[in-house]
Amino acid sequence: MPPLYQRIKDYITSRIDSGEYKPGSKVPSENQLLREIGASRMTVNRAIRELTEQGVLYRVAGVGTFVAEAKLQHPSSAIQEIRQEIEQTGRSYYSHIIKVDQVPISESLADAMQVKPGSVTYHSR
Repeated sequence: MPPLYQRIKDYITSRIDSGEYKPGSKVPSENQLLREIGASRMTVNRAIRELTEQGVLYRVAGVGTFVAEAKLQHPSSAIQEIRQEIEQTGRSYYSHIIKVDQVPISESLADAMQVKPGSVTYHSR
């Protein structure tokens, strides 16, 4: 049987996967989870902290913990879908990646993307 903090992570992620907790929605507070699951505050905090570090959740100080938007697993897949859509109309499609940069996210963009300022993102041309 996995450790309790992992079961709490699984509990939260299963509710995200089922759609019960939607992106941008607030998840139960640590106190609520303590009562629901019967774990110690430290155990619940570890589970939430790890899910936050993994980008599954994000925290807003004094407000709560929220479900993060799902991250794109394969950024190039969107290009492939565009290619298929254009080629289905009988037209040709071409794309060429010139450069990919790893850049820190500015404070204003971080707010819009719901990530921490200075987090890393990729910019492609």
